[in-house]
Amino acid sequence: METMVVAAWLEKAVWSLLVLAGWGLALLALPGIWVMWGIAAAYVWRMALPADSWLWLAQVAGVGLVAELIEALGGFWGVRREKGSWGASFLTAGGAIAGAIAGSILLPLFGTVLGAAAGAYAVAYLVLRKKGYQAARSRQIAWTAAWYQLLAYIAKTIAATLIAGWILWRFWQG
Repeated sequence: METMVVAAWLEKAVWSLLVLAGWGLALLALPGIWVMWGIAAAYVWRMALPADSWLWLAQVAGVGLVAELIEALGGFWGVRREKGSWGASFLTAGGAIAGAIAGSILLPLFGTVLGAAAGAYAVAYLVLRKKGYQAARSRQIAWTAAWYQLLAYIAKTIAATLIAGWILWRFWQG
């Protein structure tokens, strides 16, 4: 009997370590939220948990989608807050993605986050200058876009931490 208890505990510990690995990916601005969600889905399936567990997984996915949306629109909101052009607002999101990819290549650990902020800044600045904004005003709007991109990353990190805690609580509650 005691062997079964130890085995069940060890299995939960392994699942938990996998979730923590997903959380680590999220801290590096990688798709850790979705890795954690996949681990949680596999756990629900493996343990044949009740039907309400699938509703819980949908709720976790909803929180994850909101977090992803916040991160994707960080630079956009920064440009809009400063009353920059709509074109710069939309293109800033693409700049953040391109910057994140380039940053990941150049600086593997935190380059994704810094690259996203730099990409948001660069695209916002260039688009605004092309639209005839003064250099100082373009820099001001671009800095706001970069800061909002960083704040969006922080918000996503908080969401990933909450999701990891939520999943771990669910694993160990019963």
